[in-house]
Amino acid sequence: VKNLLGDIHSHLYRVYFTRENKNNDYFDNEDNRTEVKKIGCICLKYWLYDQIVSKGLDESQINELFIGYEKYINGKINDVNNICNFNELSLNHINTLKNIYAFYAFLYDNDNNIETCDSEKCKCMNYLGKGLDDFINSIKTCSIDSSNNNYCNQLNEFIEMCKKVNDHAGISIYDEFSITTDDTQGKYLLSFEKYQDEMLYLYLKDEKLLNFFKTSDFLSNKSTTIAATS
Repeated sequence: VKNLLGDIHSHLYRVYFTRENKNNDYFDNEDNRTEVKKIGCICLKYWLYDQIVSKGLDESQINELFIGYEKYINGKINDVNNICNFNELSLNHINTLKNIYAFYAFLYDNDNNIETCDSEKCKCMNYLGKGLDDFINSIKTCSIDSSNNNYCNQLNEFIEMCKKVNDHAGISIYDEFSITTDDTQGKYLLSFEKYQDEMLYLYLKDEKLLNFFKTSDFLSNKSTTIAATS
């Protein structure tokens, strides 16, 4: 846990000073620095959650990690609190957000079309489908029950990021008040979901990206419903 806290501090320091244009030495070109400003915090959280899962941390160690973050890191970088808004989460919620962040990261700036897959690609597609399912289910859950405040806060942050214009994003979200034909031209309507008294429209950058989600229960059920009603 101690070593992981040190790594969190180091990575968070780089994200903050790059995002605030205070230091350009951490990333080698302007494009990379721009990406850090857009998705740096989400990438950092994905890295952290992957570390927690891969190292096999239990609930007590996770609790120790978040206590250490609040005591030794939060507010200690240039006296700024909540730079990336880390919330204490259960191992189950960490796994779920890890899946969601993984499918977003994989689709980011990815226009490839997978027709066949080797063992590694198929393994990747398995957790991408799970990530999509976890995302849809989390939208539904947090819309009707926000009692898991920390988890739903993290989900809401992710949704707000997906709403921002980003040409590299594989998935984009529009609400009913901001959606326009120009925004969605050439994109594929993946789903529309009620969330916090508004309708959200989830679009893939290109329909061919559906090939990454062949293991998704949500898409399988959607296809079955369409076939049954057509």
